[in-house]
Amino acid sequence: MTVVSCNKSSSYMMLSGNYNGKIPIKNGTDITLTLKNAISKSKKVTLPAGTFRLSSSISLPNGCTLEGSGSKSTIIESAKGVDINVLNVSNVTIKGLKLSSKGGHSSIKVQAGIPKDKKSARPVRNIIIQDIFIDNLANVRALKHGIYVRAWANEDIENVKIRNCKVIGAYGEHHNKGVDNCYVGAYEQEGTGTVRNVEIDNCHFSIAGRQNLSIAGKGKNKPINIRISNCVFENSSLGGVDLEEATDVVISDCQFKNNGIETRYFNLNTDKKSSKSSMRSGLVAHRSNARIKNCTFTNCFYGYTSVNTQKQGLLFENCTFKDAPIGNGSFAGMATTKYIGCTFSGEKLLASIYNGSFIFEKCHFSGAAPRLINVSGGGLKRRTVGKASFNSCEFVGNSKNTLFEFNYETIDINNSKFDKFESIISSSGNNRQNSIQITKSSFSDVGSLGFFSPKTIQSLSVVECDFVNINSLWKSETINGSFEFSKNSVKVGSNNDAAAIVKCANFADFKFENNTIEVNNSDKEQLIDLKTNKHVDYPTKGIVVCGNKVECKENKGNLKLLSLQVPNESLLKNGEVRQNTINGTKASLGKMSPKVLKKIVVE
Repeated sequence: MTVVSCNKSSSYMMLSGNYNGKIPIKNGTDITLTLKNAISKSKKVTLPAGTFRLSSSISLPNGCTLEGSGSKSTIIESAKGVDINVLNVSNVTIKGLKLSSKGGHSSIKVQAGIPKDKKSARPVRNIIIQDIFIDNLANVRALKHGIYVRAWANEDIENVKIRNCKVIGAYGEHHNKGVDNCYVGAYEQEGTGTVRNVEIDNCHFSIAGRQNLSIAGKGKNKPINIRISNCVFENSSLGGVDLEEATDVVISDCQFKNNGIETRYFNLNTDKKSSKSSMRSGLVAHRSNARIKNCTFTNCFYGYTSVNTQKQGLLFENCTFKDAPIGNGSFAGMATTKYIGCTFSGEKLLASIYNGSFIFEKCHFSGAAPRLINVSGGGLKRRTVGKASFNSCEFVGNSKNTLFEFNYETIDINNSKFDKFESIISSSGNNRQNSIQITKSSFSDVGSLGFFSPKTIQSLSVVECDFVNINSLWKSETINGSFEFSKNSVKVGSNNDAAAIVKCANFADFKFENNTIEVNNSDKEQLIDLKTNKHVDYPTKGIVVCGNKVECKENKGNLKLLSLQVPNESLLKNGEVRQNTINGTKASLGKMSPKVLKKIVVE
């Protein structure tokens, strides 16, 4: 159907379906009664280009299409905001319009049922909202979501397409009652209905009092099969996108910018420890199953926050997190969250991981914060799962920072690269369950693997790794810790630090085996410094220092392989020191307690 072009005086509202014809309307006039009458008669109503006024909300019947000439051409203004309602009807299309409110909020509402009336619901199917611009940029007391899709009662809403839409400024001024630019949801206490099969594509949501987009449900009514693509979410007081118990969600090729920053639209305690601070994120995922791919998170208070207890968890692919003022992520939950090919960068904390299982593959981390990644599982009673794996990842620091602040059950690192850190791990807390395994990884210009304070390490294993220009492998005051350092290549940095490259106290067992070590121009007096405290009431299981090859060039001291101090022979069950070679300086086992010599086999 051809739309008659608008002129300065009048144009035509075009009707088709049960009633064909055209109704003259004037630019700038109130068309409320005319439009309601036309909708009651026709399956399709087309508005011309121009600016028109509505004084009250309208409801569209089953099978209706309301179409303007484009969101930049057909403008519907209202003094206090109006609603275009799709209530208990199906097969409805709304497109090509701008809703502009001068003193309130305007909204497109799609509902199955009304609040607290389960008998009112009817199935809602096949809804298209396309090329719509809702401009709610007015600081008023209205509390309406911009685009609102809600299953209130016992019927589902299915097959909703929201395309090429823009919503701006759905905030309101009621304290702690900000609203969303777009809301899609259902709750079981209001009935048994849910929302399923929703597509949100090529949309722009900006300046929201709460979230730019909420996908919300509860229990059996959680939204299902949600597809969000090519969208921009920016300048929200809380989240860019909030997933609350949603399942089978895919978010792709989206931009999240400045979320959690615009707190002037929401009375929010800005203390980063506030209970609401975690909602100030590009993406918030609570008990949701989602796949997020090719998305960018920039300057969000948090890049994203996850409190996820779904079995399937979250999957991030090729996403970029950068320049978060607090941290790129705060992750917690029982399910497995996986990251593939993601990049984390910025001047602040890159990630905070708590109480869950996390897998990072082919990810890149770079930053200048004192601690780049916080891996904290809390006390034993609070933690259910705590495992973080880093496979084929790359970490870049500034030579003054520490990579991991660590108190977690397990960290596995494999085939990864580390460059320019003062230390890799700083342990904290009082937890004997923590375990670290590092395999087939490379370290360059790293001061130390770390310092482990008492009762923070159950086991540390470093196997088949390359260290270039490292000053110290680790220092430990750990009680009950088991340590293994095997099949590694180490080039000790040139420095004046006379401390050992490995220093352990009060350990359970120690294995240093088949390593190749090169020492150049240092003051080191020993490579390995081991001791046990006479007050420790358990025996050391064993010491193995075998098959190591040491090449010492221009060492300023008298380098020794091993310094061992055991004040009580009962503290050492067995020891084995054999087949070690030291070239370039006097070969020596070093200072050892006489009482334990008979316990050690030396070759």
